[in-house]
Amino acid sequence: MNQGGRKMNNDTRKLVDIAVLSAIAVVLYMFEIPVFPPLKIDLSDLPVLVGTYAMGAGSGILIAFLKNLVHAFTISENPSIIGELANFGYGVFVLLPILHYRKTNKIASLIGGIIFTAILMHCFNAWVTFPLYGMPSENKHQILLKVFLPVNIIKAGVLYLVFTLIKPYLDRRNR
Repeated sequence: MNQGGRKMNNDTRKLVDIAVLSAIAVVLYMFEIPVFPPLKIDLSDLPVLVGTYAMGAGSGILIAFLKNLVHAFTISENPSIIGELANFGYGVFVLLPILHYRKTNKIASLIGGIIFTAILMHCFNAWVTFPLYGMPSENKHQILLKVFLPVNIIKAGVLYLVFTLIKPYLDRRNR
């Protein structure tokens, strides 16, 4: 097969992988566990992490975007897309440490990733989602610290733990 045919085959494979991981993410998004209303924990960002690890940040961001786009127009019971915007932000923030996962100490990378994700989501919620929801700004940091921060830390910890457990399979598949 010529070089151009191989490139097209690889591009097609990558598109199929992104589509499959996006579909898995949408299905996982349907199994949300309520923690503190309106906050829920789900594993829908796991395919984002897998896609990022296997294909790079662009693919992971695309998976996060497609997952939230499909969720917003088909599954979500909320007429506003603010929740999907927050989930997309979380998906992007949680994938960033995976880019350094191969190059550094794995445990330090994951702990740093949990902290990094929690800090970025704290800022994102304070300056983007809270104002969009029209939440009062006087108690915002107390709510963020007492409710949102622990949920973001727990969700990132669970995602990175499950990712670490399936990573050996990903490494075998990519050989």
